[in-house]
Amino acid sequence: MNRILGLLSTHAQSVERSFKILIVDDDGRTRQLLTNLFLQEGYDVVTASNGVEGWRALHKKGPFDLIVSDQHMPRSDGGPEVSGTELLLLTRFEAETARIHFILTSNADHSRGDDVELAEVCEKHSATFLHKKQLPDITRLISNLLKPHA
Repeated sequence: MNRILGLLSTHAQSVERSFKILIVDDDGRTRQLLTNLFLQEGYDVVTASNGVEGWRALHKKGPFDLIVSDQHMPRSDGGPEVSGTELLLLTRFEAETARIHFILTSNADHSRGDDVELAEVCEKHSATFLHKKQLPDITRLISNLLKPHA
């Protein structure tokens, strides 16, 4: 019996839980790029093309370890829009989603200070801001966010 329990324990330690990431972006190329990057790293991925779909996916396909959301996501169907910052605030409002890591991405204009404003919102709500020019660095950022805390 002890031998069987030992084998089961060894097997359980060798099987790591895959982190689950929700990608919310209206740009199909960006969603596909991020999906490919995350799948190569061994993450489970769910995508949504706007904030409303993202909110639904969060509750129907979760739980998630991380949300990566674009800031500006106009809807082609004319329906209500939910921006990345609104999605961030909604997640922080609910107890079951409040602790999910959140990365807000944008092509914000530095000359107008838009990126600084988004970074401040992220800092205030325990999120990370990443300019879309920095997307190639996202896997390193995510591995740091999701690594177990000692």
